[in-house]
Amino acid sequence: MDVSYRGGTEVRLLPGFHAQGGSTCHAFIHPCNGPGNSFKMMSYHGSSGSIEEDGHVYIPLPLKIYPNPNVGQFTVELGEEISVSSGEMFDGLGKAIPLTWRVSMEEHVQCQSNTPPHSGVYWVRMTTLHGQSRSGMIQVQH
Repeated sequence: MDVSYRGGTEVRLLPGFHAQGGSTCHAFIHPCNGPGNSFKMMSYHGSSGSIEEDGHVYIPLPLKIYPNPNVGQFTVELGEEISVSSGEMFDGLGKAIPLTWRVSMEEHVQCQSNTPPHSGVYWVRMTTLHGQSRSGMIQVQH
């Protein structure tokens, strides 16, 4: 069985998702700006890091997390001053880990898990007031 998931800004595989042996699962991000498969050639604009498609410019949204590895307390650097509406942390199975966050400086968010997470790899996602999500991986070590 072949399955393709396409998302304009993100694709989430939640707990309970299973792929059987011999099947193909393809998950990818592509702007959903037209009906059907609206794949069009995109051009890359060097130093700015922007990607242009149909006259619209999309700028990749970086997310720096440090220290990494950490013990469940870390700083997220957004790369620009934005308004954060939510901060989330997920384990490898997609289970949400309670997270407390606060903006400490213009481009920095201080985060701490509410319960000590087990050692492992976790996803951190920050969402802006405009609905843009930025994510990154952290490693928790005790």
